[in-house]
Amino acid sequence: AIVFPIVGIMISGTKEAINSDGMFSSLIFIFIIAFIGVSSDFKLCIQNGMSRKNIFISYILSNLAISAILSVVLLIVKAIADNFLMTNLNISLFVSDLYTKGELLPTFVFLFITFLLGSSIGSVFGIFNDRVTGTKKLIILATLIMIPIILGVIIQLGGATLQAKLFKLFSNLFGISNEGFQLMPILGTFLAVTLLLSILTYFMNIKREIKRINA
Repeated sequence: AIVFPIVGIMISGTKEAINSDGMFSSLIFIFIIAFIGVSSDFKLCIQNGMSRKNIFISYILSNLAISAILSVVLLIVKAIADNFLMTNLNISLFVSDLYTKGELLPTFVFLFITFLLGSSIGSVFGIFNDRVTGTKKLIILATLIMIPIILGVIIQLGGATLQAKLFKLFSNLFGISNEGFQLMPILGTFLAVTLLLSILTYFMNIKREIKRINA
């Protein structure tokens, strides 16, 4: 998110302001780390005699640590880019800035909880990918793809009343009001989803087995 804009500015020599968002790429990064980690770490831990409960706890602690470290690193990199790099390069944290107005502690908390949610999603997807194979995986993926389409049709058929209620519901969940963006509602929503995903991860992991390749 930062290197490529810098290279582009150096090559082109442009003086125009360049904006680059650092939050989205970091979210993808932590998702991939969690996705890969739940597979490789599980095999290593099982082979070394760890219980599935302790493995699950290690996932949670790893996600917490990586989310906190990545949040701090991103804030430091943004500060360096804003104060010591090119004056026409602006590193933004777009969604975070909407809710926190750039204040340091609220920004850290928002990034930390957002990255924790991203890593929790990555853990669920990683365990699903490791546990479910073949036709069963295709059926589940097809079902997951169809759910938003079916919900969209239901919402359209529900008319203006249903659409208005859903709009109000999501506005409340994400802290969107006439006064602007409210931080606490979206943090509560992210934490609740993270908790649900962690519970799902626990139950998906409890009877998980190491994949064996038949000779």
